[in-house]
Order: sequence, then C-alpha cells, then structure tokens
Amino acid sequence: MFAAIATQWGGKYGGRTQMSQAQASDQWAFYQAKSIKQHLDEVALAELTCNADSNNPAWVKAVRKLSDDLARYDEEKQQIRAKAEGLEKIRDDSSRRGGKLGLAVSSFSLAIASASICMVTKKKPLWFVAMALSVLALVQIIWAWAA
Repeated sequence: MFAAIATQWGGKYGGRTQMSQAQASDQWAFYQAKSIKQHLDEVALAELTCNADSNNPAWVKAVRKLSDDLARYDEEKQQIRAKAEGLEKIRDDSSRRGGKLGLAVSSFSLAIASASICMVTKKKPLWFVAMALSVLALVQIIWAWAA
C-alpha cells in the first residue's frame, strides 16, 4: 500500500516538475519577447530624438507613446520574471520531492522482493531485511513529504 502511495506521489511530483518547467520556459520566452520589443522601441526613440522636430505634433505623440511603452515594458518584465522564478521554485521543489519518492519506491520494491524470497525459502533473516527496507522506505516518504 505504501509503495503504491509513493509511486502515485512520485508521479504527481514528476508531472508537476515537467509542467512547471514548461510554464517557466514560456514565461522566460515572454520576458525575452518583451526585452526585444523594449530594445526596438529604444532604438526607435533614439532615432526620433536624433531627428527631433519638437514643433511637429505627430513627432511629440510618437515620442510620448514610445516613452510610455518603455516604462510599461519594465513593469511587465518584472512581473514576468517574478512569475517565472516562482514556477522555477515549484519545479525545483517537485523535483527534489519526486527524487526522494523514487528512492522510497525502490526500497519498497526491494523489501517486497526480499519478503517474497523469505516466504519461499523460509529464511527468517530475509524477513528482517524486508522489514528494515520497509522502514527505510517509510522514512524516505516522510522525508520527501516534510521537505
């Protein structure tokens, strides 16, 4: 029963690791797209200021729009970065827990195998090995859960 629970949790954390990684990658790509847009607007603003015609209302409007967009990009990039870093924390936590649960599943598998061999061969020391491996696996589950 505990081996099944550890397997189920391990799968849950494995899936969460993959999803968080994909979402974090998407956020970093979005961040990069905003950076590119920001850079293009900076270049356009620099070009407009070099060819300054402050009496032209269209020029003033274009400069104001580019300045507003540049300020907005900084704010958006900060939000995107925070979201991406949060997803990376979830990914790292899930990966750590999933790895510990993988060890628990392996320990349970060895315990089951050892107990089965004990029943066939009637060797009592193998039973104690199976119990020790089961306790080790339970400790690993608790360790993964508490981490």
